[in-house]
Parts: sequence; structure tokens; C-alpha cells
Amino acid sequence: MQPASNLFYRAEIDGLRAIAVLAVIFCHAGVSGFSGGFVGVDIFFVISGFLITSIILKEIHIGEFSIARFYERRIRRIFPALYPVILATFIGAWYLFHVVPFKQFAESIATTALFCSNILFWLKAGDYFGASSAEMPLLHTWSLAVEEQFYIVFPLFLVAINQFLKRKYFPWIVAMAIISFAVSVYGVSENKSATFYLAPTRAWELLVGSIIALNVISSIKNDFLRSSIAVLGIVFIGYSVFSYTEATPFPGTAALLPVLGTGLLLFSGQGGSSVVGQILSFRPLVFTGLISYSLYLWHWPLLVFSKYYLMRVLTPAETVGAIVLTFIVSYSSWKFIEQPFRGKNPVFANRSCLFAVAGLFMTVTVVAGIIVFKKNGVPARFADNPMIFAVENDPVWKPEMWAEGDLVGKNVKAVRLGQEKVSPSFVLWGDSHAGALSPGLSSVAKRHGSSGLIISRGGFPPLLLNGTKTQSYSKQEFEDILRFIAAHRELKTVILAASWGGDQERDEYESSIQRTVNKLLSMDRDVVLVADVPRMKYDIPHAMFMAYLTGRVLQDILPSQLEDLLPTRAEYLKYNYGALKVFKKIAANPRVRIVYPDSMLLDNNRYRVFKDNQLFYIDSGHLSSAGSKYVSPVFEPIFQSE
Repeated sequence: MQPASNLFYRAEIDGLRAIAVLAVIFCHAGVSGFSGGFVGVDIFFVISGFLITSIILKEIHIGEFSIARFYERRIRRIFPALYPVILATFIGAWYLFHVVPFKQFAESIATTALFCSNILFWLKAGDYFGASSAEMPLLHTWSLAVEEQFYIVFPLFLVAINQFLKRKYFPWIVAMAIISFAVSVYGVSENKSATFYLAPTRAWELLVGSIIALNVISSIKNDFLRSSIAVLGIVFIGYSVFSYTEATPFPGTAALLPVLGTGLLLFSGQGGSSVVGQILSFRPLVFTGLISYSLYLWHWPLLVFSKYYLMRVLTPAETVGAIVLTFIVSYSSWKFIEQPFRGKNPVFANRSCLFAVAGLFMTVTVVAGIIVFKKNGVPARFADNPMIFAVENDPVWKPEMWAEGDLVGKNVKAVRLGQEKVSPSFVLWGDSHAGALSPGLSSVAKRHGSSGLIISRGGFPPLLLNGTKTQSYSKQEFEDILRFIAAHRELKTVILAASWGGDQERDEYESSIQRTVNKLLSMDRDVVLVADVPRMKYDIPHAMFMAYLTGRVLQDILPSQLEDLLPTRAEYLKYNYGALKVFKKIAANPRVRIVYPDSMLLDNNRYRVFKDNQLFYIDSGHLSSAGSKYVSPVFEPIFQSE
């Protein structure tokens, strides 16, 4: 066995890199027809596995392999282009992000520097195609993390096979690839996010490249057959790029097409040129492939910040401009940063010096991320604007607010509201909308000398929803909460608050409200149902923030007149029709009361978002502490009747 093609330069591989990076860029830019362009990352994985395996095996067989030299090459390849991107995104995030996304960004720069950002995005971002992911300028570094995690283990794996397993690379690599692929197929249906981001379920894609690099199958000498295989490979890739969408279960079996397509192209090129290889060797494609790493790094933050600044999707002309700018910046990065580190007389030619500088950059970046995270996104940046500073420094949206509390059950805590030294008499139970109401409710309780608890988890209404798509407590968690309420007889009143309206599966959702209330009534508890606050038609607080931060006029940012973005009373009633209907039905019971916080926000048939230099919302649907306290008079009757 010899490493693939003795490592002679193959221009068509750079052309294939160009296809991969252009597919990714066009997909992320929303260019029509490239909905599956995200498979470009899978193409990169296969190419990377092919080239790295070829290099390592050649050095092992001639007795020159060194872990230190391997990582020196990785540092020279990865670090010079990556850290300018991290610095640029940090500056952009400091300038454009308010505290919550800036704090999240701080986590991403620290984990990017440590090459474990894929784990962070799996845990925090969830769906790669979700709306929240589109506001993470370093989201794309998940693929770098996967590669570097793979390359921590893989070189040692090859060395072990060489020394202890009689150089039987093929069966061992194939076995590892089969296991990884099987886990990937299983994981797509069980945990799509983990399967997308984590190295064990992506390793098989790199290992396909490794298998081709082993040269265990004789190269094809027949020109027609070689070209036919290459055409089949490009068809596989093209089909996945143009046909796959965000809804395609991925990676799993769907990743086979781009991975095998790439493998066929690499394999066909080992026997000589082909028609596809000649096309891929076209100079503009080869050049694009040479700068593909920089293109990949720069395109995503430029798109994210452009959309974030404009607060809308890009127009076709703006999209073209962003792509052109990506090429300009990427070429400059490749020419003036990457190349000096990889030439004949590279910058930091001494390996020890290179490692020390790399370690310093990693340390500084991690420390910067930790500082920003510990400072909760640095709200002091907005101290000169009291209205925005109050929202950005809002204590209810800080983790410390929810850190202390009584353990109700697994993953569930009850946090104190109202007077501290008084036995709690009520519990507020609900999702993040309940959490948003807590400052106002707490202040009313204090005025009446009362105390209570809040049980709140974002996205989880106080219901047990079976067989719906709506997020819900597990049966065990739900029973733990009810058991906690039952065990504390002093909790005489249960206040239920959540985002009730919208497109939930209505029959099951409404019947679940009825079931929860009935269960609480059977426990001899009074029940208060809190109607949701109005949802704005646009994230007006974000627009106000951007206007302040960038020196623009608010109306220039908004898509229409401010008044038109405020919901009317009729629109509120329509959105919440189902919940309000079941509320009124349940309230026929004398032990059930409904409160309507929206009544405090109504002004001339539209709902206000700010007043007297106080911003009532933190986004389009959640109240700020100021908003919560503004609507808090609706809770007064609860305490007056005690």
C-alpha cells in the first residue's frame, strides 16, 4: 500500500474545494437553488481526511512522522486565518450586540479558541437551521472543532495500527467508519442536533477520505470509465446541493450522496485526468479553492452582521455585495496572513516559538470570552442611555436571578418572590412569560407583606402535553411540581402564566389547561389564570437599541410606521382567542380568577411598548422589569382578597 498518488499536487482537488465553499456561501446567503449547499462542509471533511491520511501515512512509512510536526502544520494552516476572524467578530459583536447575544458570543469565542464550539452550539443553539443560529457569527466554526477533535485521535490511531496491528489500516478504518455511520443514522432520528454537531457522528465522513487515501483499490486506467465515475460523483454532489433543504434529515443516510460523490471524484483522479477533473482544474475554480478556508471563515460573520445591522434579510444587490466583500477580505487574508505563515521562510519558523504564540492567542481569547461572560455581556456599554441600560441590565434576565431556590424535582427549582421572611402563600408557575411577570408580582406581594414562589422554565407552559409538538415537561417533572404544591399546604393560590396564544395544537393544548386547573382545584387550591401580554409585530426594543447604537433614526430601521407595528385590541383577541375562550369557561368556577395584564398596556386601541423613558419589553413578546411593574396593578385583587 502507498499513500494516495504519492502526494503530487492535484489541481482538481482545489477546484472541488471551490465547489464546496461556493455551495456553502450561496446556501447561507439565501441564493435561490442552493438550499442544500450546507453539504459543502461534508465535501471538506472527505477532502481533509484524504489529504491528512496521505501525509501521515507517507511520513510513518519513511520513519519521519512526528506529532509535533503534525500539529505545527495544523497551527500554520488553521490559526493565522482564524484569529483575525475572531478579533473582527469580537469588534463587530461589541458594536452591534446587546447583552444577551454578546454574552452568548463570549461563550462562542472561548470555545472556538479551544476547538470545542461544536459542543457549545449543540447544547445552546440546538437546530443549526434555527432562527437563533442565524445570529451567531462564529456558528460555522463547529466544523473546525469537529476536524481538530478528529485529529487529536486519528494520528495516534494510525501510529498504533502501524506499530501494533501489522499495518492493517483498511479493516480498522473501515470498521470505525461503519460504527460512526451507524451512530449517525441512528442519531438523526433520536437527537438531530447532537448528530449534526458532534465529531463521533461526523468521523465517518473524514474516514471515507482516509479509505480512499489507502489505495487498496487499483486506480482506473480506462479514460471513459474514469470519467464516468467522476461524472457520477459530481451528479451525487449536485443533487444534494440543489435538492436538499433544511427539512432534510441530516447527516445520516442523506450525507451519503455528497460524501460518496466526493469520494468518487477523489478516487477517479488517482488514475489520471477526467473530463470532470479538467473542468475542476479551471483556473478561477482552483484559485477559489486556494482561498476557500478564508472564504469559509469570513463569509458567515459578514452575512450575520449585515443582517443584524439592517434588521432584515439582504436584498439581491446587498447579497452580491456581501459575497464580493467576502472574496476581497478572504484574498487579503490568504495573501498577507496565511501565506507568510506557510511559505519557505515562514513567520515564527522556530516550532517552540510558534507553539508559544499559538498558546498565547488561545489563552487571551479564552480569557476575553470569560470576562465578557462573567460581566453578563457588559451592560455598562449603554450606561449613557437610561432606558436601554435599564433593559440591558435587567436582573430578571440574568442567570443569578434563578440560581438560588428550593429544589422541586429534577431540573425544577422554586425561587422566592415578595417578602423574604414570610411564609410563602402563592406560587407563580409558567414559562419565560411567567418569569417576565415576576418583578411586578413580587413588588405587589411585598406591599401586602406577602411572599411566594416562582417555578419557571423558558418554553415550558405549566401543562402536561401528550402527543403535541409543543415543548412540555416530562411526566415525572410535572408530577414533581404538583407533589411539591400538594406538600406545601401554605401555598393556597397557584398563578398560571404562559405564552398561551398562537398555533399550538389547539384541542390538546386547551384540554391540558383544563386538566391542570382541575388537578389544582382538587388539591383545594385557588387558581389564577394570567392572560398573556400582547406580542409586538416587530422586535421594537431591538430596533430602538440598534438606532441608539448606530446613530440612526428609529423610523429608518422599522419596516413601517411605529404605530402600525403595535398590535390592536382586535389582533390581540384573535391571537389569544382559544386560550381566552377556555379561560372564561374555567372561570365559571368561583375558585378560578382571570387577570388581564394587557389592559394596562392598551392606549387608544393599540398596545404601548414604552412610556416616560421606560421600555416595557425586552423583545417582541417578553416584558422587561419596568413593563412587569407597570402592569402589576392587575395582581392587586389577589392579595386584597386574602
